[in-house]
Amino acid sequence: MINILRPYQHRDLNAILGYLQRRVSCVYALPTGGGKTCTAVEGIRRVSDQGWRVLVTVHRRELLRQMSGALTRVGLGHGVIAAGEPAYDCPIQLASIDTLRARLTQGHLAEVLNRVDLLVTDECHHQAAASWASIVQATPRAVRLGLTATPWRLDGRPLAPFYDAAVRGPSVAKLIHEGYLVPARVIAPPANLNLGGVRRVAGDYNLGQLAEMLDTDDVTRIAV
Repeated sequence: MINILRPYQHRDLNAILGYLQRRVSCVYALPTGGGKTCTAVEGIRRVSDQGWRVLVTVHRRELLRQMSGALTRVGLGHGVIAAGEPAYDCPIQLASIDTLRARLTQGHLAEVLNRVDLLVTDECHHQAAASWASIVQATPRAVRLGLTATPWRLDGRPLAPFYDAAVRGPSVAKLIHEGYLVPARVIAPPANLNLGGVRRVAGDYNLGQLAEMLDTDDVTRIAV
């Protein structure tokens, strides 16, 4: 099946492929709803046609299903490495981060990972976490493509050890202006929140503490 891309996706994909062909790892930054997955799948199709072995990693079950569906829709057969899923030695592999990390020491899987030419990481702003970085170490010959809407971490740890270049897609405002995203109506709580006392876990705010702070009439009445 033909994967029809928008004009900016064509432009961005050409830039991404230009980096990958030169063995330069890169991040693709595009707002949510802009079509990162669609663009990445077309890139996977093109490099797999050249004989590249590809590993795509995601960190949530719903993202695993979404990516598998996107690959299937364009006729790209793939294996799945996840709990409860059979793992096939296909040129294109889709993997859950947690399952992959748990199986890194298995001999057959280590051989598969050692042959990967392209490592695609969804939500790659998590890449600096130790569990994610271990996947990079297990794929020594792979050039990397990271996908994210937010190419930075709240804890300030850089992505530079994993990526050497960035391809930035259009902004939210531009996507709205061109009709690809609907205009947003934003209703926000008062801006005088002090989050200084909220702990952070892996760079993100502790959700339990954050919920306690935000579960007030000033915030919830606006939402209702």
